[in-house]
Amino acid sequence: MSITDAVSRGESLPPDEIGAMLPRPPACSTPRLEAAEGSEDRSPERRLLCPPCSELDFDEIFRVADAYFATYQVNGWIQVSKMRTESSSDGLFVQDLGYRPTQPGSCPLCSFFGVVRGPDTRGPFELRAFSSVTCSSFLSIRVDPSNALCASQNAFLAVVPSKPVDFFRSAMPSSWHPMYRALPGDPTPKPPGIWARELGLSVDFSMVKGWFSFCKEHHCETCNLRKYQAPESLPGFRLIDCDSSSLDVVEQQPTVEYAALSYVWGENIEEAGPWPTVISDAVLVTRQLGLRYLWVDRLCIDQEDAQTKHFLISNMDVVYRSAEITIIAAAGSTADHGLPGVGTAKRKPQPKIQIGATVLASPLENCREDIYRSTWWTRGWTYQEGVLARRRLVFTESQVYWECESMVTWEAIHLPLESLHAKHKFQMDECMNASVFSGKRGGPFQEYRTLSMGEENDESLYKAAMHIHNFTGKNLTFPTDSLLAMQGILKHCCVSNPCLAFLHGMPLVLKSSNSVEPGTARLISLAAALTSWGHTPINNSSRAVRLQHLPSWTWAGWKGQVEWDAGGASYHDVIPDILSMYPWSGVGWATDIRLRPREGELYQTQSIADASEDALLEPDFDGVLYLPQPYVMSYRDLLVETEHFPWVASASGTSQQLDMYLYLSDCETADVPGSPTDKTIKGDLRLVLVAISWDEKRGTKAGFLAIRPTTPSEARASLDHIEYCERIGAAWVNLPLLRLYWVVSKSLVVAEELRLQRMTKDIALC
Repeated sequence: MSITDAVSRGESLPPDEIGAMLPRPPACSTPRLEAAEGSEDRSPERRLLCPPCSELDFDEIFRVADAYFATYQVNGWIQVSKMRTESSSDGLFVQDLGYRPTQPGSCPLCSFFGVVRGPDTRGPFELRAFSSVTCSSFLSIRVDPSNALCASQNAFLAVVPSKPVDFFRSAMPSSWHPMYRALPGDPTPKPPGIWARELGLSVDFSMVKGWFSFCKEHHCETCNLRKYQAPESLPGFRLIDCDSSSLDVVEQQPTVEYAALSYVWGENIEEAGPWPTVISDAVLVTRQLGLRYLWVDRLCIDQEDAQTKHFLISNMDVVYRSAEITIIAAAGSTADHGLPGVGTAKRKPQPKIQIGATVLASPLENCREDIYRSTWWTRGWTYQEGVLARRRLVFTESQVYWECESMVTWEAIHLPLESLHAKHKFQMDECMNASVFSGKRGGPFQEYRTLSMGEENDESLYKAAMHIHNFTGKNLTFPTDSLLAMQGILKHCCVSNPCLAFLHGMPLVLKSSNSVEPGTARLISLAAALTSWGHTPINNSSRAVRLQHLPSWTWAGWKGQVEWDAGGASYHDVIPDILSMYPWSGVGWATDIRLRPREGELYQTQSIADASEDALLEPDFDGVLYLPQPYVMSYRDLLVETEHFPWVASASGTSQQLDMYLYLSDCETADVPGSPTDKTIKGDLRLVLVAISWDEKRGTKAGFLAIRPTTPSEARASLDHIEYCERIGAAWVNLPLLRLYWVVSKSLVVAEELRLQRMTKDIALC
């Protein structure tokens, strides 16, 4: 029985049986002709191909593969679960390529296969067909495709190792180049399915303007300014007038339509002059998009006016959220590199070849990976700019990538945007992968949106914590920008959710959506936040470094990537009850947290529960948190035994093994006593009880701050009843047998269980 007969009768054949029906000639040992690079010869004659390649009929291969994968579609839905359990997830066998893709001087098609085979140089290889719906770098493997997306299904080819590889379950490696059929010319209307797009030397701006128009027409509730109104005025705000012959920098307001540029300055920005290549190219892009104005920090911020400069830098959320589109230069490491495909900066060539009437083209490596590898992605300021933007046009070394709040697409692939959107076209289907700027790598589309408006408290807090984690892994030229370069994202979280505030970068719930009193919500949220972050070394030699311009109790007072955790549970799970509509459950604080107004007396402090919202939204205090006579656990030696750091405690003269999760920042600052050594941490180290969470099934967790005494600055007088300390970590202790039901007694019960001591002094946390 032929493949055509099986498909016409609706019969499902195993893919290897179908593959066996396709010709499998022996691998060629000696190519007939030596060809130049495969992508240069656009129309090689069959006589130039080696015998095995000359037998490949791509029109027939794609017709058979499309028909085969269509047999898994029933009533408009693809039977993904069936494909997962059958060998079709390994693709449809086409031909044994052997070692031909790695042999020099092979035929044009073998050379092309060698370019797109990916990093695996060992061989042998096979040519296989895969379903574009169930095995793609842009689809989440965790969510079934919708029936709208099924109409887009067609096959693509890939050169893969001969050893069995389940590409569906593991997802196609980003470094492998799938081969799609390229659209012939620019047909209207475009045929259904997913196709490659042939790239030229320059960016096709008619395509980019099509994305821009589609977004403006369909994404009114997410990408337009309807829900995020720009302020009527922003003192000192200026724009480049791209329509003027002299490119004048003029006074304007953020209510006009303009593009913004996000780029890397580089080390020698002054040598590039006032108009480095990237800015000149961005002017050309702005004109191509039909916009008149462009914002660039280097030219639009008066670098000589310190006051205006600081004001504008503190309002980056307004600048980038108000821009119609942000042009991102994710290529090169300096401002003189330019935007590939616009000016003089060249793009990486696209592997492509024409065999008969069929053009095979690679959509290149996953654009996300190009961005992740760029210098632009490593910088703290540019990370904030990318997250804040509503629409992003990213220039990589090989192509352009589009990402708005509701859609992703890129230049080398034609995605049917209409069918890939949800019913009302306001966002892409949930089976699409998460975006670059959402803060998460991979995952379904419902986790996509970056900074949405009107979110529930817990969702806004979760996104803020996620972006803090990402941001603290970036580089800053000036460490003193540790909070300033993240302030725009935090401010927007507060705009989207007025219940949130950030105290020196630490999340604080001003009021809860349930019956919890505002003062209680503030104390619990700050207590949980203070004890739920720490540093995870990237490698054994990596250490967090103390930054002296901000207090130690905030993540911004350290250089090092932050992890949010609480005793093995994610930070998002620690305090959900005060942030959502659910009834009150077991989360509480174990000590009052107080602050002193900057102009107040040394002994006059005020609980954050009683502080006004204005004082918390615009912090006007000396940066010290005061903990009045807290319960503490003191240690002489801390033995680090496993990755979860269980400590051997010396409490009340008795050694006690605790089930403890510890995050400790390895401090390199010389003036902090008790520097850590190999296996033992010595010094006057204490754990201060700050937060409590309890559950009837899982027991109680006690949240501690790890602190160490420090010398107060000259500006702070030494008082007998105050001991100045620095936060160097946090710990959560599991007490599975302890049940707590009354908030009023929780601290006393935990203190008794752990044999804690109550301090006679107040802790001043610097």
